[in-house]
Amino acid sequence: SIASSGLAGAIPWLFTALMSFSSGQVADKLINKYNWQKWKVRRLAMNIATIGPAVCLFALKTTTTPAVALGFVIATLGLQAVAVAGYHSYLQDVAPSRAGAILGFTNTVGVVAAIIANMVTGASVEATGSFQTVFLYTASMYLSSCFAWNSFLKGQMLFP
Repeated sequence: SIASSGLAGAIPWLFTALMSFSSGQVADKLINKYNWQKWKVRRLAMNIATIGPAVCLFALKTTTTPAVALGFVIATLGLQAVAVAGYHSYLQDVAPSRAGAILGFTNTVGVVAAIIANMVTGASVEATGSFQTVFLYTASMYLSSCFAWNSFLKGQMLFP
């Protein structure tokens, strides 16, 4: 029904908003109450925001019921939202004077990639009749992002 499809479309985004807010609260607590180093909190957040969605997308590839698929979509988007406590905050930590410019640049690159991804997704679904390849490719992108994050970003000040 239209009502249930509207609800199914809204729930993932509501959960995303909740996870964005709550992940920031948890990150602040780890830093302020438990004295974790900021960059380690950011790394934890980014590991959750990359590995979590990858696992969900791999699982989504195998599901056959709409309710389970919706659960994986909700989990994928919600876990990805934890990046707010990771990447966005990391920029403030290591480049406070240039965080806005860096975020603007990376968001622009992300939008261009998203435009291309829509075309690739359409071509893939048209060719295969399924989203399974798209889910695997996207999960692989999340894992490569996790690898890059853990390999190169260590919390050193870039721009004071």
